[in-house]
Amino acid sequence: MSDRSPSRKNRSIRALIFRGLIAAILLSILFVQLVGPPLPREIRIYTGPEKSSFHEDGIRYAEVLARHGIEARLVETDGSLENLDSLVNGTGPRVGFGEAALINMYQASMPEDSALNLGLVSLGALYLEPFWVFALSDRRVEEEASLGGLVVFPGREGSGTRVLADALMRANGLTDVEVYQPEQDLSEEDLVELFGTGESSVEAIFAMGNPMAPAIRHLLLDRRLRPLSFDRSEAYDRRYPFLTAVTLPEGTVDLELNVPDRELKLVASSIQLVTTNDLSPVLVDALLDAASEVHQEASLFSVRGSYPNGDPASLPLDPTAERFYSEGFSKWRSYVPFWLATWLDRFAVAFGALAALGFFLSVLPRVVAWPFGLLLNRMSNRIVKVEQRLSEPEARAELLAELESIDADSVHLWVPPTERVAYLEFRQLIDDVRARVEALPDVMKAAGGSEG
Repeated sequence: MSDRSPSRKNRSIRALIFRGLIAAILLSILFVQLVGPPLPREIRIYTGPEKSSFHEDGIRYAEVLARHGIEARLVETDGSLENLDSLVNGTGPRVGFGEAALINMYQASMPEDSALNLGLVSLGALYLEPFWVFALSDRRVEEEASLGGLVVFPGREGSGTRVLADALMRANGLTDVEVYQPEQDLSEEDLVELFGTGESSVEAIFAMGNPMAPAIRHLLLDRRLRPLSFDRSEAYDRRYPFLTAVTLPEGTVDLELNVPDRELKLVASSIQLVTTNDLSPVLVDALLDAASEVHQEASLFSVRGSYPNGDPASLPLDPTAERFYSEGFSKWRSYVPFWLATWLDRFAVAFGALAALGFFLSVLPRVVAWPFGLLLNRMSNRIVKVEQRLSEPEARAELLAELESIDADSVHLWVPPTERVAYLEFRQLIDDVRARVEALPDVMKAAGGSEG
């Protein structure tokens, strides 16, 4: 015995160490999954052409991200369509801007299986960008449906303006318009100059942008041009969920010049911040911080604080962004720097999940053992009844038969690992009670002997 005890003790210690290592590894894996991988220090932002609103927003985002130690590399593109293609086909941390209208049509143009597996998510809507149609005043065009027969420029290929303009012309049956094809890829500002000086044959132009953006403001202030009012803007709003009917009151752009000279009904598309579904939660937090700083101010179409918001348009909302829009900024932000607040939030989520897991694992054995305990309690009650009749020698045979029945039933019980000791104690109880019953005088045998 003395030779075996140390060996048995060593085996128990090794088993305990092994189980501890396994538990530590599993908890570490779970913790890393919940907290996330180390934070990348660089991200690509797909914007748009130089001087576009997307590009200007990208510059402001980069300034905010730089304060958090993240280098933002701005990538100029032709617009939303190229941004989406770059997000789908690119690698590494990346984010881009895109019109909700184009995102919806981008998905609709793809096979159903592919559209569902783009791997893209929205970080929310940033602002509303109105859609414009300007025509030469002397053409007497009053609504978008009256553009038939004119030379129009629907925007650059691959831009959200071009996609939405093509959809609008199809919806209104404008098959006889002549699309202006520039000899070279022109920016909106270049085209505005051509349009304004009459050096091109363009009679109408489609555009998207804030009324105060330089290109749009230039068009609005040019008295030779007339912005069209979408009198059926509510109809577009109802038919196309990615469009919103908005109104620009008379004189909003310039009170002195009374621009516009009448109330304009317009349609607008929300601008979405789009990324991949595997972007680090900390990068998402940093991007949402930038979005809040850049887009929280009031605009001509929204009140202060209404953007960014959790309207995801055609894409699912990122889980971290969803939590941000429901709970707001981290409560730690008032006391510690951004990075520390973000990490504290991640650790809190991880520890909360681990605590929930620990509680579940502590309760699980009891839940698993509950059916066994119920059956064991019933059989224990049967044994109690047997014990209560130990003063009845004439019931000896009946009591032994009952104990045999209990014994047989207990053999077929499924015993949870945590209840093995209780099970063995119960089996021992059966044997103990059986011995006491067997010690009773066999009345039937004695009666048979006396008769003989």
